[in-house]
Amino acid sequence: MQSRPEHETLTDFELGHSFEAAKLQVRTNIYFMNYKNQLINTGKLNDVGAYTRINVDESYRRGIELAAIVRPFDVLDVHAGFTYSENKIASFTEFVDNYDDPNYEQTQIDHENTDMAFSPNVIGNLGFTYRPFDGLALNWMTKYVGDQFLDNTSNQDRKIDAFSYSNVSLNYTIEDLVFKSIILGVQCNNILDAKYQNNGYTWGYIAGGQRTVENFYYPQAGRNFMFRLLINM
Repeated sequence: MQSRPEHETLTDFELGHSFEAAKLQVRTNIYFMNYKNQLINTGKLNDVGAYTRINVDESYRRGIELAAIVRPFDVLDVHAGFTYSENKIASFTEFVDNYDDPNYEQTQIDHENTDMAFSPNVIGNLGFTYRPFDGLALNWMTKYVGDQFLDNTSNQDRKIDAFSYSNVSLNYTIEDLVFKSIILGVQCNNILDAKYQNNGYTWGYIAGGQRTVENFYYPQAGRNFMFRLLINM
């Protein structure tokens, strides 16, 4: 029972505003998410020798979200989104396997005011939808994700670098022909063939008096295509 965590408690405060005009829509949201006893991975072993998540007393996420759609022409929508956030842990203790310790005890390292793992400070997107005539729509979307850490130590040697990629799709809708509607579509994901990874994990240990860190990443697919047929009865 000693390895059982406490339950998490989240208190979320948000304030939003929206503005709409004939050719412009803007939405703004600010938020503050305050955690009590959030579960995080510290590297600590439980009573059966498995890595487990441990409660940290105080942590939070706070930031601002912006989204806008501009319609300069009836056939064109330009859309954009942006998020800036801070995702912090007030203090926690990292546990590192120490093979030099004769008692096989883990080394403890204290950290203060660090970034949460897999929580980029900046996320953005920009794209457009072009409708040259009824039924046909061309969509382009470019997304950017800032640096994010593989663990909760804010260590620059254990992070996923910022990346961006673009998707494009072309859809044609046929209405009231046998069925209520038929949508034919083709989508090219990562059209610019960006080389990036968006996930991974890190592992480390102490041996021979030195700290070794090993990072593992999940590379994402290069340029790829999808086709679809959607029938609405």
